[in-house]
Order: sequence, then C-alpha cells, then structure tokens
Amino acid sequence: MNDAASRIDDAQLAQIQLVLGDTYRRFAAYCKERDLPVFLAAGTALGAIRHQGFIPWDDDIDCGMLREDFDRLGAVWQADPVPGFFLQTWQSEPGYLYGFAKLQIGGTAIEGCDDMTGVVHNGLFIDIFPYDTLPASALLLKVQRLAIGAINMLIMPLPQLSGGRQLPWARRMGRQIARPLHNRVILKAMLGLRDWLYRLPYAAKSDLLACYCMFGITSHARTVVAHSDIVPLREAQFGESVQHVPGNAHAYLERLYGDYMALPPLDERVGSHIFRVDFGEHQRDPKGQ
Repeated sequence: MNDAASRIDDAQLAQIQLVLGDTYRRFAAYCKERDLPVFLAAGTALGAIRHQGFIPWDDDIDCGMLREDFDRLGAVWQADPVPGFFLQTWQSEPGYLYGFAKLQIGGTAIEGCDDMTGVVHNGLFIDIFPYDTLPASALLLKVQRLAIGAINMLIMPLPQLSGGRQLPWARRMGRQIARPLHNRVILKAMLGLRDWLYRLPYAAKSDLLACYCMFGITSHARTVVAHSDIVPLREAQFGESVQHVPGNAHAYLERLYGDYMALPPLDERVGSHIFRVDFGEHQRDPKGQ
C-alpha cells in the first residue's frame, strides 16, 4: 500500500499542506483564547526551524501539549467544540486505540498508514501529543515502560514492518500470541490503565518529559527532554503565521533527529502518512486562484 504507485502526487500534497496549515492556525487560536499552550512538535517543529514552514514533502502536522494542558483540552473541547471538527481520543471514539489525540477535519477522507479498524472519523488530521513528566525513580521508570509496552502488545494492531524493516522475531511472536486476546480483553479498561500509567500521578517526578506515544514505546527515549527545554515556549515562522515551538528548539530537535539541519537522502524525501485523500468541501487551489 505504501509503494510509489500509491503515494499522493505533488498537487495533492500542496493541497494537504494548505488545509492542514489553515486548520492548525484555527486550532492554535482556539487554544490561545482558552489559555491552553500548544506547540509545534516533532517533524513539524523541524519544518518551522529548518524551512520556516512545512518540510516540503511532509503530509501531516504534529503538535504537543504538556499533560495538564492536554487533559484540559479534552474537557474544554467537550463543552465548546468547533463545528466541522472532531477531537478523536480513546475516550471519544470506540476503536481508536492511540494514547494521543487527533483533530479530525470533517468532510475529508484518507487512506493511510494508521490501521484503526472500525473508527468513524478517518479524514485529514492534526496529531496532538501529550508530554508527561517522568518518574524520578529509575525502577519505577522501568516498570512504567514495561507495563505500557505489555498493554500495547495486547491491544494495538499487529504491524508487519517497523520503519521499513520487519519487526524482530520476538516482537512478532509476542504480538501473534497476544492477538487472539484482542477481542476478549476489556478494551476500555486497558486503555484507561495505560492512560494512568502515562501519568503515574502519585510518583515523585523528575525534571524530564517524554511522549511515550509519539514513536512507540521502544523508541520513546528519542522524545525525552528537559522540562526547561520545552517551556517557556518561543515563536517561530510557520508558513503564513507565527506559531509556538519548544523554547530550546535546538536541544529538542537534536534529541529527536541528531543533525536536524542536514537534509535526508533524496529517496527519503517522501510523505509517509497518507496514500489517498478525498478533500470533500475542503478542496483548495494551491495557487489561490
């Protein structure tokens, strides 16, 4: 499905970036009006710093919030949603299994890399990632990581590839063993337990933040960053607007990507999330004509 024949073309990519850029500006304004700090994260933050906009071949937007702000967003949105958009979380939509949220754009539809069977909302989206404060205890940190990994083994879809490579045999075997249990577990309870494990509310905390659900539990260490490297946030140009990025964007991006100012090889400059798209009423002309 993700071979060259199934990828979106340049015109579709330009339209995706227009629609997502407009949506993020609206979302950031919504958050600002309600005192909910949000920042461009991961590859979108990289785009803001390196390209002053989207990475030219990127087909999504990632943003981040500290956990307390992420939780408040869910409550505020429930009371005051924006018509035409849907905040997709494991609480709001059965069948959605991720620990982060997606702001779904109503009236659009995509086929992409996510395998969430049975979800109603499956259109163009913005990813909203919560950053949690890690426990101070090394032992508790290890238990937290192992417990989250075990729950993911039970409830998440079985991927065949990891970063273009076949999964290690032990992980493939473990997931195959767990797969028959998928329909028998009390899914909502498992998701709730994982959500509690992200927070560990009663544990003594360190000064480090991490996002376990950004790259998966096995690669979460890339997201570990000092709290002071995220906040206070700072501004950066992102296309037609100025948006917030982590305050120490250099430390943040270096942790994620190493030499983040270096461009990847030409054969890696492709979008990886969307294979087909229907813009519905959001169809746009990239030239503005």
